[in-house]
Amino acid sequence: MQKYQRQFGFTLIELIIVIVLLGILAAGSSNMLYAGFNSFITEKSILNANWQASSTLERMTRDLRAVRSKGDILSATATNFKFINLDGETIEYNFSSTEIKRTRSTATAAGTARTLANNVTNLEFEYYNKDGEKLPSPVTADIEKICYIGITLSLTYNNITFTTTTASYLWTITA
Repeated sequence: MQKYQRQFGFTLIELIIVIVLLGILAAGSSNMLYAGFNSFITEKSILNANWQASSTLERMTRDLRAVRSKGDILSATATNFKFINLDGETIEYNFSSTEIKRTRSTATAAGTARTLANNVTNLEFEYYNKDGEKLPSPVTADIEKICYIGITLSLTYNNITFTTTTASYLWTITA
């Protein structure tokens, strides 16, 4: 008579239980991966908005400090500022739609507008006199009183709004 050797292995029920457990682990880890990727995309959006806002405000601040005199401020509204700088160039900052544009022109050549930032939801210029009192916008009759300019800039990326504010003292203008 032949002896049967006992075969070692897994039963069908054991294999099904293992597959179910692996499925539960995979579902749980996919939620963690989704949260990680979502966090990465959010952080990337915040960094992009921060970089654009910082570089735009730095450029604007440098230019505003180069206003020749109070008489060289050509336009001062809540979304537009136009002036003549120390080199005799006309510089204009304008907010339209979702972009901030900078236009530089000379007496002999018309300027072309360059986009400094996109995905902009708000740009606001605020004007202050030498005592820190806010001037009403648009500044027309009191344009000679401008000494400080406050700038508020808001950008939106992936439904995240990043707002930054700065102020610029017009160096070349004495009170």
